[in-house]
Amino acid sequence: MGLHYSGGYRQDGFLRAGNLSQIESANIIHHENGTPVSTYTNIPETMPETMKSIEFTIDYDINPRLNLNTVFFYNNIENVIDVGVIWEDPTVYVVPAISSDVPGDWNGYRCFKNTEGVKNREALKPQEPTKTDIFLVNVSHSYVRVLSADEQQKGSMYLTNEKHFKPIPKM
Repeated sequence: MGLHYSGGYRQDGFLRAGNLSQIESANIIHHENGTPVSTYTNIPETMPETMKSIEFTIDYDINPRLNLNTVFFYNNIENVIDVGVIWEDPTVYVVPAISSDVPGDWNGYRCFKNTEGVKNREALKPQEPTKTDIFLVNVSHSYVRVLSADEQQKGSMYLTNEKHFKPIPKM
């Protein structure tokens, strides 16, 4: 996140943290279908992500050669860091400089920001190691699902609009 504090390279559009509070003073107009509808607002200082977690493990020797190990965990995640984008169609509106940062050659800015809201997830991972005289076979499977997510979390870089994790394959 070093770029977050120092800005990016000239014309890549990366907005430095010190200029997040200067967005409103740049008076950048947001357009929809070529019509001005609002201006972009300042972005609060980015805070670290936080996660509260509880984990429960069961480890049971079924017999000397077979073991069952299962882990269950629950997470409450806040201040999820996401990417914010300020972009306008260059044929409609040319985005101005924000303090010392200039828009990227794609007519916009990007920055790190916190996504408001909370997401809660749970997971279950059963694991079954089997031992023989020659080798150890370990079979496991993970099941992770989103229990709940505030509306602001949906459609972020981590969650789809249907509350599925983007980085985890859907079962």
